Amino acid sequence: MTRIVKVFIGVLLALIIVLPALLLVGLIVLVSVIAAGTTMVGALGVALPLLLAALLGVPLVCAGLLLGLWFMRFHHATLHVTANGVKRVLKVRIDLSGRQVLRQLYNETVIAHQHGAHWWPAFDEAVDGFFHDELRDYLLHQVSEQYGLDVATVMSLADDQSYHFSL
Repeated sequence: MTRIVKVFIGVLLALIIVLPALLLVGLIVLVSVIAAGTTMVGALGVALPLLLAALLGVPLVCAGLLLGLWFMRFHHATLHVTANGVKRVLKVRIDLSGRQVLRQLYNETVIAHQHGAHWWPAFDEAVDGFFHDELRDYLLHQVSEQYGLDVATVMSLADDQSYHFSL
C-alpha cells in the first residue's frame, strides 16, 4: 500500500473521529454562550458559524477525499522482492481504480455488518481484508501473468518481510 493510500485512509479515519468531536465542541460553545446570560441573538451570532462549519465543512472535506479516491486510477505497481539475499525490483502493469476499491470496501463492510458486526469494526475488518489479502492476491496474479510462476511462488512462500508492493 502506498503512502498516498495510507495518508488518504488515515485522513478519512481521522475525520470520522474529528466530526463528532467538532459537533460536541460546537454544542458546548452554544450551551456555554447561552448559559453565560447573553442575548439569544448574540449567542446565535457566535455559535451558529461554528456549528455550521462543523456540520458542513467536515462532511464536505470527507466527500472531497472520497471523490478524489473515486477518480484515482493505478496503472502500475513496483514489486520489491528479496529472494536468497538478492533484491529485485519488478514493474507490474495493473488496472485498478478507486471505484473498485471503494465498492469492494463497501460490499465487505455491509456483509460483515449483516453478520452481526457493528459498522466500525466491520469497516476495519474490510480494510484489513482488502489490503492484506485481496489486493495481494490480485497483484500476485498480475505478477504470475507478466513474469511467470517462479516469482509468484517465491512471494507466496515468503513472509511479509521479504517483499512489498508500492502503487
